[in-house]
Amino acid sequence: MRIGLCFLYLALISSNLAGFPTSNDISDILHALEKIVSFYTSSAGESNLDGLYGLKVVEGVLKELINNSFLFSLLQDDLKQRLQLLLLSCRQPLLVGIKAVEKNDPAQYKNLKALITEDYTANNIPRNIKKELKWPFVLNLKDSFEAFDEATSDGCIGDVIRSRGASECALSKSCAKAATTQNLQSYPLTHQLLFSIEAEKLPQCAAKWDEMLIDMGYYSNVEFQRIWCTNSYYEVQGLVKVRENEDGVKHYSVDTAHLDIFFEHLYVCPSIGFYELLKEEYLPIIYRAQDDSGCYKLKTSAELSPAARKPLVEAEAKDGCMFHLTAVAATALSSYLRYSLHLKYAPDKLNTDLINDHKHYLEAVEVLKLKPRSRISYSIYKNHYIIFVVVNVIFFILFFYRKKLFICRTSRKYTCWW
Repeated sequence: MRIGLCFLYLALISSNLAGFPTSNDISDILHALEKIVSFYTSSAGESNLDGLYGLKVVEGVLKELINNSFLFSLLQDDLKQRLQLLLLSCRQPLLVGIKAVEKNDPAQYKNLKALITEDYTANNIPRNIKKELKWPFVLNLKDSFEAFDEATSDGCIGDVIRSRGASECALSKSCAKAATTQNLQSYPLTHQLLFSIEAEKLPQCAAKWDEMLIDMGYYSNVEFQRIWCTNSYYEVQGLVKVRENEDGVKHYSVDTAHLDIFFEHLYVCPSIGFYELLKEEYLPIIYRAQDDSGCYKLKTSAELSPAARKPLVEAEAKDGCMFHLTAVAATALSSYLRYSLHLKYAPDKLNTDLINDHKHYLEAVEVLKLKPRSRISYSIYKNHYIIFVVVNVIFFILFFYRKKLFICRTSRKYTCWW
């Protein structure tokens, strides 16, 4: 039965991968990345840490692709040269940007400097989302941000990063509880995933994180990330608007105010192998939003709304370019570059990894009978709970007195004196 499911799964994967990417698709992705690196070269001294992290991811993905001897040997010479030149172009703006961040924001640099000074790595072995793991509902933005806000996110990720070189991991139970709060959306959701990604990079933190997850009923970090990335996938679908013209041609778009989180979703889960988020039709959205200078801008200041931007810190260049928006676009394009190269030149390896991942998921289901849970902290729902109780008490009182009033009016046995 399990073997049959795997072969069926392989057939489904192969059918989904047909047609994309072409050589032109890969060239277009590289062209957009080259423009972004050119922008960083001219303005790295103005960037904040969040903005510079995007360039660090680009550099890390390029190194990964070039150092993958099996994949790199399959590429054409002109494509190899283009990847190598782009990698060399990242070096100078990174050096300038790191010095600028250290000078302009020493507190954040001290807390998170490893994100921009150490080599970027990620466990991006292909994995699958599972529709049965979709949460039945998500909290609104306000409650999502209260559950995992910017300070909590930076603090928890900082605790993990500062554990590098230490014998023990500084990961706390409060961070684990906040990072595993389900039913969140937007940046809280992606930052919970970023926390888990950083935790699994260090052996001492990976072991402690896995123990905490098991205590909370999860099979492993792999399955924890699968739940969160499944819900990231569905959030992306909700952000994309589809319009069909008279000829039946579909046009895909995302509101400008939501581009930042849209790009971030296209980076985070694909960076750990959940490539199902990377649809071919999303690429034109990324290309259309790019400025001629290579950066990404917001058309009006009104589009930088608190609800759309929290919990991230944006920095604006002199010409209106937004560093965080440009950074997440760069990371999304890096995800597309990695995926498209593997898909075009090493599809058999990609399919084999996906089948092995499906086997792992079946094992998790057998062990835990894995089902989506709604384990939300009481503090989030405290106000909702109080309102619920008060409303129900009022309804009960009204119902009781209405019934008693009816009896008093229709029966001679009762004397109503209130």
